Formats: sequence, C-alpha cells, structure tokens
Amino acid sequence: MSVWRLMKWMLTGSKQKSEVEVTNLVSTVITAEDFRPKDPQGFSAHMEMKWFDMSEKSLHTDHMFRKDGWMEASISIEIPTHDHNPSGNGQTFTIPLFFYHKLTTVIEAAFLSHSFKYFHLAPFWHIWQSPATGKEQWLFDELYTSDAWIRAHDEVQKQRCDDRCTLEWVITGLMLWSDATHLTQFGHASAWPVYLFFGNQSNSGACHLVAFFPKKKNQSDIFTHCNILLDKDFVNAHKNGIIVKCYDGVCHRVFPRIFTYSANYPEKVLLATIRDKGECPCPCCIIPKANFYKLGLLSDLMARATKIRQYFCNRITAAHTAIYKLGAPIKGAAPEQHLKSLSLVPTLNSFAEMLGPLGWDIFTMFTVDLLHKFELGVFKSVFRHLLRLLHAINLDAINILNAHFHEICSFGKGSIWQFSPDVSDIHHCIAWHFQNVLQCAIPAFEGLLPHEHDSIFTCASFQTTELPSETTARQRREAKFESQKGESMSTSHSGMCKLKTFNLSTYKIHALGNYVDTIHMFGTTDSYLTQIGELAHQQLKKFYQSTNKHDPMSQLAKQERQFTHAHQELDAQMTVTEPEEREESVPLTNHYHLSYSSHNIVSLPAFLNDHSGDPAIKDQDTLCSGQGDTIMMHSCEQGTDAHPFWYAQLIRAWVFHVYYKGVEHDMDMVWVHWLGVKPGYEWGINKAQLPKVGFMSDSKSGGAFGFVDLALVDDWASYHVNIFADRDMFARFSHVGVGHKAQYAVPARMSKEDISAELEEEGSSQVPDNKGPPYDHKVSMMDEVDSLNDCDNEDDDGSGDCTDSESSLDEDRSDRDSNSEGDINSNIDDLIF
Repeated sequence: MSVWRLMKWMLTGSKQKSEVEVTNLVSTVITAEDFRPKDPQGFSAHMEMKWFDMSEKSLHTDHMFRKDGWMEASISIEIPTHDHNPSGNGQTFTIPLFFYHKLTTVIEAAFLSHSFKYFHLAPFWHIWQSPATGKEQWLFDELYTSDAWIRAHDEVQKQRCDDRCTLEWVITGLMLWSDATHLTQFGHASAWPVYLFFGNQSNSGACHLVAFFPKKKNQSDIFTHCNILLDKDFVNAHKNGIIVKCYDGVCHRVFPRIFTYSANYPEKVLLATIRDKGECPCPCCIIPKANFYKLGLLSDLMARATKIRQYFCNRITAAHTAIYKLGAPIKGAAPEQHLKSLSLVPTLNSFAEMLGPLGWDIFTMFTVDLLHKFELGVFKSVFRHLLRLLHAINLDAINILNAHFHEICSFGKGSIWQFSPDVSDIHHCIAWHFQNVLQCAIPAFEGLLPHEHDSIFTCASFQTTELPSETTARQRREAKFESQKGESMSTSHSGMCKLKTFNLSTYKIHALGNYVDTIHMFGTTDSYLTQIGELAHQQLKKFYQSTNKHDPMSQLAKQERQFTHAHQELDAQMTVTEPEEREESVPLTNHYHLSYSSHNIVSLPAFLNDHSGDPAIKDQDTLCSGQGDTIMMHSCEQGTDAHPFWYAQLIRAWVFHVYYKGVEHDMDMVWVHWLGVKPGYEWGINKAQLPKVGFMSDSKSGGAFGFVDLALVDDWASYHVNIFADRDMFARFSHVGVGHKAQYAVPARMSKEDISAELEEEGSSQVPDNKGPPYDHKVSMMDEVDSLNDCDNEDDDGSGDCTDSESSLDEDRSDRDSNSEGDINSNIDDLIF
C-alpha cells in the first residue's frame, strides 16, 4: 500500500516529479535511518520555508552566512540633455532592483567552506620531461599553473608590508561569467546573471551567483557605471589584502585578482566601453578591421604585439566634456574626433577607473570564446561556404555529402554522435553538431571536389552564390521590410541568387590569433569557456519554475539563498560522516580491467569444433575477428615507412581458464580482426589526409582474419582513422601529449632565412599616443610539430575571399621566451617552423 500511495503521488499533481526524483526521495528521505514517519505530522512546506529564512536572521551579525547575503541597490546614470552648461547638463536617472553579493564576503565564505580543501594557494609550473628525448616541456592546464597567476603571485610577494604581517600572503583568482538568458521557452521572462568561479580550484569548481544586472534599453550605461561590485572593500582588498580564517583554521592574507571575464562579444564590448563593430572592434587591440584578413601573417603577429588596446582616459574625458558640458551631440564632430578612430564611446569605465591605478588592465581579462566565435562562428561560416562551393560545382554534391556524414558511425560516449540524414541543414544546429562535423569533415568531403582542386584550392577558382535556403530567407526578409514600408516588392531580382563570397574582415576571424596567447596566459580554454556560464543557467531556470513570476529577480535571489544554505548544511554533515579512506574496487595501477564473471562461459573445444574451417581458427596464436568497435596499439614495425600504430576490429573479450601440468592459469584476450594500412596512400598533418586502413585478406597472413563472415563487412574497401575524435587521439598522432611516444619526426616547413626576409619586407608601425607598457608577447612551441595551412574565413558580410599574396605563418609556436617589438628580429633562432 505504501508503494501504491507513492506512485499515485508521482503520477498526479505536478508534472515535475520525475522517476529519478521520486526514487531519490525514497532512498535519501523515506528509507533513511533517522527518518521517523511521525515527525512530519502537521507538516507545511510553506511554513517550513519561512522558518528556514528566519533562521538566517537569527544568526549573529558577524556570522559568515549572514554577511554573505543578497544586497539590493539602485544604479544612477546620467543622460545628456544637449544643453551648454559648464557645470554639467546630465539628468540623473535611477534604476532600482540591482541584486548583488559583496565580492569580499563571497571570498571569505568560499575560504571557510568545505570546498577550500581543494584550493591551490601556492602556484607552480607544470613541467613534463619526455622519456624519449629527455627534453622538458611546460604544460598548460589550470589557471593556478598559468603564467598570469605566477606573475601575480610574485608581484604580491614583492609588495611592501607596512603592518609587519607574518601571515602567508596568497592570491585568489576570480573568474567571472555573464550572459543574458531567457528563463522560459516561451515568453519574454529573462535574467542577466553574473557568475563567479575561483581559479584556485580546477574547472569543476563551484559556481557562485553574485549579481543580477537589470535588463534595460540603456544597458550600456548600466554595465559600465555599475561600480557597486567593485566597492571600497574590494579595492582595499585588491591593494592590501584581507585576513581570512580558512576552513582548516589557518589564517591567510588573501589578495583577490580578477583574471578572466568570459562573455559573448556584445557584452565584451560593453565591458571594454568600445563600439560594437566599429573601425577597431577588437576589445584586446586597436588593429583596424580592414587589416583582419592578414590573420596568420607575420605583420599581423607584430601588430598584435604593438597595437595593444589601452584605456584612453584623456580621449574619453575630452569627448565626455564636449557632450555633457558643451552640449555637443553624442555622434557630433567634437566627440567623434576623439573617439571614432579607436572605436571608443564617451563613457568612463568604472573597472578601469577604480582598479587601473593599482596596475590592473581590464583588456587582458577578455578571453577567447570557443563556443560562439569558433564552433558557432568561424566554422559555421566555413562549412556554409563549403556548401556553396559544392553547390557551384555539382548540384547533387550536397546530397552526396549528407550521405557520407550519415554513414559515419558514432564514437564514444558523446564524443561523436550519429549524424542526421540532412547535415547541410545548419539553421537550427547547436555547437556540438558543428564540432562533430569538423571532426569528420576530411573523409566526408573526400572526392567531392574536382581532381585538380581536391588537395588545395582557392575560393577565387569558383563563382559561389547563395544557397537556395539563403535565397528563400533573404526573400522573406525583403518582403517583411517592404511590407513595413507599405511598398510592393520588386519581382525582377527577388528570385535570383546573389553572389556570395568569403568575408575575412570579421572579429571572429581576427580572434583566432588570440588563442595561443590566451592559453599561455590563463591555461587551457576549458577553464573559461562561455559554455560554463551557459550550463550555470540551468539551475537558474529551475529556480524560476518555482516562482509566481512576479518580481522574479528578488524571488530568484531568495531561492538561490535557500539552495546555498541547504548545501552548506549538507557539506557540514558530510564532513563529519565522510570516511577517511575509500575502498577502490579496481586498482588504478592496472592497465585494464576485465570482468571475471562466469555468466558467459564458452567451452574452447566445443567452439573450435563448431567453427571448424573458419579462416580465423587456423594457425592461430591470437584469435582475430571483427564486428564493430575498433582498437589501436603501438606498432612494432621499424623503418622509414613504418606506420606508428596497429589497428584491429574487436568482436569479443575472453578470459581463458587454462590447466597446464596441474597448474591453473587465467589468460585475458580480446578477439580482433586486423586492419592494414592502404598501400601507397599518403596521409598526415602535412597532407591534410587521415590514415586509411582496410581489412587484411586471408592470403596475406594466417593470423589476420575475420571472426564473422567477411561478406558482412567487406562492403567497405577501407576505413578512415579519425585522428580528431578527441584530444587524446590527436595527441597520439601529433606526439604532443604527455605520455604519448614520439613515433616519427616532422620536417621543418620554413627556414629562418625565409622568416627574416618576410620580417624585413613587412615591418610594423606604432600607433600615435599609444604609450602603454611594452607588450610581453609569448609564442608557444610544441616540439617538432607542424600545423595545417588552413584558409579559415567567415562570410557574414559577403565580401572578400581567402586568397592572399603574402606568405602564411605556418607555426606560431615557440619556447617560453618573451619577445617584444624590438626582440622579434633578434630572436629568430628561437622560432621553430
């Protein structure tokens, strides 16, 4: 009867009670040892939540959980009135309902929490020594092992101490995320949260919701004038540190440092106080948009080192005075002469104004956006233009491409998903779809281009037009625009496909040149992906479902507080009951684990009798066959033409119980069918071709035969080995990963004489009144690795193509040497191409 009542409760009422939640209710509440059925008599969830909220108010005023509460404030901004007034003509507007946490109290609470056990307070370099060459290599992973963290730590240790403090001085790295999001699938409910992660933890650390920005039309002023988060306490902590008693009872002097701010491009523009898509649209440099097409050239590399964006306070102040005191229009000639050339806006940046005098540079915290700028940006545009090329060559080529992708099998748990029959329909695809397309693009596109263009081609060789779907979409936009104007749409050119070329002059293309420096400075991109902030929205949307939809920001803040309070109490209980040692079911030292269960025993004599005559049985030292999954292992071959790996198709894993001379032995084996490299096929990173293997025939080797009927698998002449399936797979073939043995050396692609000649030919120029500190430019190196000469461009505006007469920079990787503008020519010997 108890189970029946429980199932009735699940199937009636709210539809938010999933099977997992109900099972969790039974396992963690009803069947718990300390649960008493008589205790909930007269239970009211509404009253219990009230008591729960009141319990926080009953705490002492110095209690950390009470100090780390939500605060509500108003934001005041000034709007110019175009009046000539020497004392200022701005009219003040107040925007209420700004909810936030004090950053200093969030830091203190984090250091007191259970998660402090996983904090790294002392930075270190992560060095790996190759067992093959003995050469040491600097590894990039977490923020606390990055160059920026070590430099900030050293600066704090060298700071002068006036109060004779004997505590250990440490830094805490703040990593911020912000992204406006819709709270419902339908409707207009939205929120603009700000999340905080601590770089002292790995990228799986806890997420802290620290603020809600109001969603208003004048959000630029709200964003840049919002100095409430950077209050006096935080500025003082940044300068002098704060004494924090940590979870282990030890006190430290903690210096907060903002390292990264992950956001999409519109929010980066607001933070940097620059124009959206202006003449210099990059928030990190002042390279003109007209020069973005030079990505990969040495001239572009030198321009990034010399044209660093700075906070041009004098220019902004002059434009601000012209608008607010002289009554000049915002887009008038007086302000524009100070702002337009550098894509500035007449708004003082609160972040730069408050932390700039302390040596903090706001423009260094803008990280690359792999999700929006590459997967949903550059590659989406590249893939769309490749479809235009196929459409221009052969109208049926896109259908063949869809068939190729659909025939590719899935790989791993979420690494590569099964492709849909219509891969070319990219209108409603998400990021992982384009990631999978990129990983499998080489074999899918093979043979679709003419033979003379199959290896290398230029976009100028073909005249590309809009795809039929693009033409239809454009016609709908034009019809909507004409209907709003009350005019009839012209039919003379509406049905024609317009020419469409590749556009290189976009910020998404330009941002590709920042990845190496960003990884050097802050570690690998998985620590500051914008996708982390996107995933944090899931909890916020769950909170919204439990509100009454009135005044949502205050209710979201309240629910976040209840959620955090419950988790802190749970962490405190887990700390008391947590066992010191956990028994491992599988030793981590084992290379593999094979189940010794006897549920599927096979008699070897009976099996050999049932499969007599099968090619896989004769002369068998190792049983081989194939059915689906494939394996790879290091090759034992030697010589210049030796392949680095062996491949096989796996059918079954075996545990043989062998009795020999009265002694019992257990032998672990896998049954495979060997795959051989296609003779005469050239592959590799330099060839931009994947390895191609096929099943070995019975006539070549007595031990390389299939277990199942070959008629079921020989419909494919060969298989491509996808070296881009995941990071580990690529590291094995490029021999750049830790623990991956170098199988072969890759020859150099460019001599240092060629580099010197190109540097002398291009040169560089300084920007007037750009008198900031010299840029500490770093270029990375992976030993003896050569990169692809890609022509990755974007086509948002439909102008330009991917041909250029200048030499392309094949490698932008070097040792950890710092090269400023004057050092580039002298340190040519340090560059490896």
